Amino acid sequence: MLDISGDPRGVRVRHSAHYNGGIGPTLELKGEHMAVEQELDERAMLTIPEVARILGVGRHGMYLRARRGEVPGLVRIGRFLRVHRPTLEQWIAEHTAPGPQ
Repeated sequence: MLDISGDPRGVRVRHSAHYNGGIGPTLELKGEHMAVEQELDERAMLTIPEVARILGVGRHGMYLRARRGEVPGLVRIGRFLRVHRPTLEQWIAEHTAPGPQ
C-alpha cells in the first residue's frame, strides 16, 4: 500500500486489488475532499467494473454480458464502454423482488 496521508490535501492512495475489487488504486478522502468522492458517486456514466461491483458479479462476466448486449444502458464511447447510471438503477428497481411486508 502506498500511503500519502501526510499530504496536506488529506488524500490517501491504496494500491491493492483487495480494497476495491481489483480495479486499481482507491482514493480515501478526508474532510472537504469528501465532496469529490460524493461527486464521483453521482456520475451519470459508470464503467463496467463499477457496474459489476454494484451488481455483485465478476468483472469478466460483466464484460461478457456487455458484449452480448445484456447490460441495460450500455453506451460505447470510442473504444470505451460506459453504462448510463439512471437506466441501470431503473432496471435494478424493475428486477428487484419486493421485500416482506
